[in-house]
Amino acid sequence: MKNLYFVAHQDDELCNTGVLLADEAAEFPGDTYVILCTDGGASCVRTVLCDGEECPLHDGRHLYTLSREDFSAARDREFLESCSILGVRDENVIIPRNKGLDGGLSEENAREIILGVLKQFPDENDFRIRAVSPLFVGRQNPDHKAIGVVCEELFDEGLFSEMLLVRDSCFVGDCREEFPDVQFDEKAANENAFRKIKAAAESYGRWEPGKGRFSVGWHSVKGEIEEIVRNPQVLYYRKQRA
Repeated sequence: MKNLYFVAHQDDELCNTGVLLADEAAEFPGDTYVILCTDGGASCVRTVLCDGEECPLHDGRHLYTLSREDFSAARDREFLESCSILGVRDENVIIPRNKGLDGGLSEENAREIILGVLKQFPDENDFRIRAVSPLFVGRQNPDHKAIGVVCEELFDEGLFSEMLLVRDSCFVGDCREEFPDVQFDEKAANENAFRKIKAAAESYGRWEPGKGRFSVGWHSVKGEIEEIVRNPQVLYYRKQRA
């Protein structure tokens, strides 16, 4: 059975599902996959890097020439290194050709991506799906919500028998208090997973412009990356068919 992690953006595999991913990639190295569903090109970090806005990490302003495609490729470098450090095989990282635009992933597009990935495994009868829960509507990125909604729909349609839906890392609040009818479980990283998470976090801080590395993750979600290192655990709930 394949473990399929559907993530919206480069850094979600770490900030949202890193604890689960590091664990399952070690336990099921050949059967754990990460699927990137958008290009990540709409991040405000591109403006900081290209348009001379004040940089929150560096003293001064940047004026690099980066097209949206260049910027997305820079983010992909961070993402691919992070996935590798977390234990995902290179061939098990999927960036679909029909990936959506960052900030504009529709539920229709998310459905096409997810179904397209399932079709890549014609001999598989079932899957374990991991994604960000869509519970946090209004307090989460719409791309996260689109993926979570579609995963729940496909679960209800019987396409897979188990899902783990995780707390959105940008959500501020007590999940158990705000969603009392949902049975949240908590998983903390073991020592091996923690080492991987810490190293993967560093991949998002690599500043080597000459090599196309612009520490986009640290410019964008440094607080969330620091939090997963400081407190390497994940809240999630399970949907499982008998």
